Amino acid sequence: MGYESKIYIVKRMTQHFGEVIAMFDLCKMGSESYLGTRFPGLFLEAKSPRFCFYHDESETAVDKDRYGEIVTKAADNAKVIHWLKLFLEKSPYYRAEMFLKALESIENSGITYEIYHYGY
Repeated sequence: MGYESKIYIVKRMTQHFGEVIAMFDLCKMGSESYLGTRFPGLFLEAKSPRFCFYHDESETAVDKDRYGEIVTKAADNAKVIHWLKLFLEKSPYYRAEMFLKALESIENSGITYEIYHYGY
């Protein structure tokens, strides 16, 4: 198996609550490193405050992934987009392409959003 990535795009409603507006199962993003980090590292270095959200329609708030990493820190949106563009130049991957297109569309819509990583 191996480390896999599920991404949640969240519209924060209040300081402690956010609405999941999209979820992407990126499976294995590979071991490539761009901007000095692998894909999950974009979220580990995030500086946002801790935040819980509900996923997969469960009644349980999530704050750590299956590897014990905190998932409640949003990554820098522009850095994620930049990382994806660099990744896709070398590794065409349909899941990453769809994720990037969705992020670009949300960016153009003016919606304020946050991106969270869940490793499984």
